[in-house]
Amino acid sequence: MPKRRHAFTLIELLVVVAIIALLAGILFPVFVRAKVAAKQTSCASNMRQIGLGITMYATDYDGFCPRTAHSDFGPVCWVFSLRPYVGRCDEIRICPADPKGTQRRTAQGTSYVLNDWIAVPPVIEEGEPLSRPAYNNLTLLPRPAETHLAFITSDKTGVNYQQDHTHSTSWFAVAGQEWAAITSDIQPDRHRLGRRPLNDLGPSSREGSANYLFADGHVKALSAARIYGFAKASHDFAKPPTDP
Repeated sequence: MPKRRHAFTLIELLVVVAIIALLAGILFPVFVRAKVAAKQTSCASNMRQIGLGITMYATDYDGFCPRTAHSDFGPVCWVFSLRPYVGRCDEIRICPADPKGTQRRTAQGTSYVLNDWIAVPPVIEEGEPLSRPAYNNLTLLPRPAETHLAFITSDKTGVNYQQDHTHSTSWFAVAGQEWAAITSDIQPDRHRLGRRPLNDLGPSSREGSANYLFADGHVKALSAARIYGFAKASHDFAKPPTDP
């Protein structure tokens, strides 16, 4: 007698499909979070190596930070001055979560921008005092562990070598425009789940976090909500603390 083949019923197929959909709904966010975390960890590693390179550079140059495209350094991004100190300079200059990473790599740019409070020397006018205090010597910083040295660049910035520093000295120049000024230079939600909002002034723009390199070489992740809090409180977090 021939054996009878058992076929799945429609109900059984629907149950299987429902189970697969349920598992996908549970596991997909886990995979996304793991991917975001992996990129943030890799980004932090890049910044630590950059911090080490800057420290060694400053040791050779009397404590001074690498010069940016804002200075007379020439048509080249500051990060390339670390080549004698960091073997993987061309790799670590790009954040793995940067959507413009490929463009920046081709245009000789970087995902990591220096704090211009430190990297850009103050203007010296003839017969006039400095336009602001000079913080560009790392050995003279009173509190290097609390001084921001480098940030992750904003999606709004260009990709070439000229976009290698912030304009943080003017972030708090206009009351009420602090958050807009900050996010035009850096990306406080570089590491986040989901898409970024088109209007980055809304509540959802304060989700996620970013890595920050400090002058003593350590890297710390800060939430976008915390940076937004600094903006609303007019706390100029990029300005080096002056009291020891």
